[in-house]
Parts: sequence; C-alpha cells; structure tokens
Amino acid sequence: MNEKAPAGWYPSGDDGDLRWWDGTAWTEHRQPAPSTSAPPPEPEPVATQPPAAKPDEPDVGQPKKEPATLGEQWQENRAGCIAMIVIALVLFLVVGSCLAGGGDDTKSSDGAKEKPSATKTVPKTPKGKLQAAVDQTSAKKPRVNEYFTIDGVTHATVQFSVQDNLTNGMTRTGIAQDVFAMAEAALKSKVPFDEIAFRGMFPLSDVYGNTKPGQVFYTTFDRTELKKVNFDNVLVTKFSNIKNLSKDGIVVLHPDLRK
Repeated sequence: MNEKAPAGWYPSGDDGDLRWWDGTAWTEHRQPAPSTSAPPPEPEPVATQPPAAKPDEPDVGQPKKEPATLGEQWQENRAGCIAMIVIALVLFLVVGSCLAGGGDDTKSSDGAKEKPSATKTVPKTPKGKLQAAVDQTSAKKPRVNEYFTIDGVTHATVQFSVQDNLTNGMTRTGIAQDVFAMAEAALKSKVPFDEIAFRGMFPLSDVYGNTKPGQVFYTTFDRTELKKVNFDNVLVTKFSNIKNLSKDGIVVLHPDLRK
C-alpha cells in the first residue's frame, strides 16, 4: 500500500481473519471475517484513564482517608488553640480585676468613687485604748507600760522619748508639750484611771563612755486635778506649772536639765 488506507477492518493474511487498521498502523484487534458483506463494527477506543467516579460513589482508585485522631487534630490546629487559650486567660484576668477593683469602691457625696479606708483594729482593753489615744499625739514613741489597780486605785504609766533640743529650756518646753498632750488624750479616751504617771527617757552616757536610755523626767498627775486644766492655755501647760499640778508636787528631772 503506497498510500495509507483509512482506518478500517482489512484482511490480515491467509487465515482469513480481519485486522483493524487505525489509519497509520496495524493494531492487535482481530476478528473472524463476517459471513455477510456488512463490515463488522468498529472497536471501542481503549481508555487511557479510568472514568471519573460519581459523586455518590467512592473513588476506588484512591485509598479511603481515615478520620484524624485527637492528637493529629491538635497538631494541625496547635497554633490556633494556643492563641484561643491565651485570649481566654487575658479576658479572665481583666474581668476579674475589674470586678475586684470596682466592687469595693464606695461613692462620695459628689458621686465619685472612693477607695475604702483600711480597717483599723479597735482596741478592747483599757490599756489598749489608752495606747491608741497617746499614739495620736506628737509625743515621740509613747508606750503604756503599766496599767493596774491596787487598793482600789487604778494607776497608769506612759513612757516616752524626750526629744533632743539645742538648749535645756527648749528640752523642758518639749517635755511639757508632750506630757500635757498625752494627759489630755488620756482624759478624752474615757479610760478609767485615778492617777497617771509620765516617764521621759533619753540616751545618757556614763563615765566610761557607754550610752543607754535613762530616765530624765518623771511625774504623776491625779485625774481630778487634770480635769481642771485648760489645755488650750499655754501659760497653764508650760513646764514651770507641772510641779504645781503634779501629785504631791514631785517632779524628777535630770540634773543636766535643771541648768
């Protein structure tokens, strides 16, 4: 055949069978020659790829994917899960701080919120009440170190630190101011006492150069006498009048402060 014949069934040789010519070359398709003159039907073309699977039918050509485990899901969504956890913690802390800070505030007369003041422990014993009273004065380190009743007389002793000044006169003035301030506070506290003593302490040095706190002032007042004092009168509350108001007129003063 000088010219290529069109595709069709043609005798393939002496066996009388027909063989399919695809227009360019012989194929492997063979069949017996028909008994009639009608040519046999053309063979269906060979599919090079499997047909696409229908939507409702599984794809037999691909392995079925198993559902992901919890561990695999966590690994795939790890970043997103961590971000959601962090956001939840931040929201929890913000809401908690708002509730804690806003719930305890009180409103003032003009509507503004005010923070409640710290709760102070209210002393219950007479000694504790007396201590709380002298603590409110300008005296330095006042301490109620005695409070007792004997033979029907209630006695209290308040110790304080004498504040250092440049001159003896100034030191005595400071002692008088502290003593009368604490005496007035003791009366206002309503703590029961019949007499109250005040002991002033100050660092003293001995002949060997050793320094330790020593008593430089001491006196005692009767409650009945203190109730007569006008504490706003500077002349009455000056140091020179302490002896006139003290019980039995006794005032112990360090020699260095008598000069």
